[in-house]
Amino acid sequence: MSDDDSAIESGLSRLRSIRQDKKLEEFYSSINKDFKPVIDTQKNRSHVERLSGKNAFWKNLNPYRVLMLPETASDEDIRQRYLKFSAMLHPDKCSHPGAREAYEAVVGAYTKLKDPKQKEDCVKLIKGATKSVIKNHQRLISKGMNPDALPNEEDAIEEEIMRVFAQNEQRRRKMEQYYQLYERRDKERLEEKRQKTLQDIKEHREWMNGMEERVNTWRQHQEKMKRRKPDINMDMLTGETDADKRKKKNERDAAIALGEEYKLNWRCSVWILPVLLLLSRLFKQQKKEFSVVWVIGASSGIGKELAIEFASQGKNVILSSRSFQKLEAVRDELVAKSGRDVSCFPVLPVDIEKDESFKNVVSDALQLFGFIDIVVVSSGLGIRAFNDEVTPEIEKKMMQTNFLGPILLVKEVLPSMRSRHSGSIVFISSVQGFLSVPARSSYAAAKHALQGYCESLRAEESENGINVLVVSPAYVKTNHSMNSIRGDGSLYNKMDSTTSKGMDPRVLAKKICRSISRREGILIVAPLYMKLVIVLQYIFPSIVAKMMIRKARKARSG
Repeated sequence: MSDDDSAIESGLSRLRSIRQDKKLEEFYSSINKDFKPVIDTQKNRSHVERLSGKNAFWKNLNPYRVLMLPETASDEDIRQRYLKFSAMLHPDKCSHPGAREAYEAVVGAYTKLKDPKQKEDCVKLIKGATKSVIKNHQRLISKGMNPDALPNEEDAIEEEIMRVFAQNEQRRRKMEQYYQLYERRDKERLEEKRQKTLQDIKEHREWMNGMEERVNTWRQHQEKMKRRKPDINMDMLTGETDADKRKKKNERDAAIALGEEYKLNWRCSVWILPVLLLLSRLFKQQKKEFSVVWVIGASSGIGKELAIEFASQGKNVILSSRSFQKLEAVRDELVAKSGRDVSCFPVLPVDIEKDESFKNVVSDALQLFGFIDIVVVSSGLGIRAFNDEVTPEIEKKMMQTNFLGPILLVKEVLPSMRSRHSGSIVFISSVQGFLSVPARSSYAAAKHALQGYCESLRAEESENGINVLVVSPAYVKTNHSMNSIRGDGSLYNKMDSTTSKGMDPRVLAKKICRSISRREGILIVAPLYMKLVIVLQYIFPSIVAKMMIRKARKARSG
């Protein structure tokens, strides 16, 4: 074989090997082309089924769930995941019937996370739901519940997140409906205004167009009046003389004078009725001046301000509470402000929880001045705990301090008032005697009991000349929340925001003194909205009950 033939043979063999390699490459590439869509189709189907179908809308409200990312994902991770899912689930590339719904869910999730404000809101909702579930599990475990009996924490968090997003979507839809309603009403008002303007313009044009015709008609009327013949003298026809005319004129003048007198009398009668009503009210609400007042709970708060107000009116004030040192400080303040002798403000310590000492305490109080005209019970104890956190001992303590102690003390004073056929009993209660709120069950129960007791006592003692006043204030700027206790008896020692923004106790003291002088039975000192809620409770109790349920849930979630 020549060198040329060997070269040709080697070239042909090389060409055959190259062709064989190309065929193998084409074969494997065809296999990959056929196999890859199958894998992608399986992935696509799983994502489409996750993001479409029944209840998919509510599940897809969480954009992080749609993109399968944690809430800590960066903007770049969100963008990359969006590009991947949008290319995978595009209706042109995926033949699944729910592909369009899944693709729209991905686009909506990315659009929501692109906006920093919406992204921040989503993260807050997720963190809040997670915190709520964890806190609820910890609370159940602290109560002794078996941790194995609790639902799976991840499933519970997922369910709570979906519920929170669903509530948020419902609120958004409601607000959108309100906005649409307001927009439609604005459009209707604008259209009505435009139509009215067009109608006014039309009427003005018609009036201007008819002006020339009216002028011509008036001119014709004037010309016609000029051409008329002189009127016939009616006196000649009737035969009426000047004397008859004067007589008629006098009669007419007399009738006019009589009418004016009647009108004057009627005006006077209109003013007489309100004056009589005012006088009757003044006589009915006679301001009776008292000389001796016993204030229980005078060491601080409302009781202290009442003692100062009574002292400024020249009354003798007996100061009582558990703390002798605080009472002495209040007495010194009264002496300094009023300029009167210290004997006008005696100090008499009393513990409202020790009812066995009430008889001796009342006897000592009566011996100071010989009688008592007003008894003000301002002592009380607040609580800040849910019902399941309060021990039986604390329940008894709350009832003793806020209900049993005050009424048993007053029962010892009533005989002396009955003998004098005069006196006033004043209980400082609360609006919670009408309206109970969460985390105050023991306090509200005591105030409800006090309210009912006083209604019966007022009716029974009215014939003895004794008036019973129940004062029900809302939030007052005192140390009431600081001195409140928890369910285990420990001191709460916190100032509530509602208490810090409450009414000035000096203003409340003036209102109470005015009600005592008028011998009123009930005094509710609260904002208008709170009074409306109290009225609403008697008319539609279910509405107020739902309000309190929401308030309790909010208080528990913290």
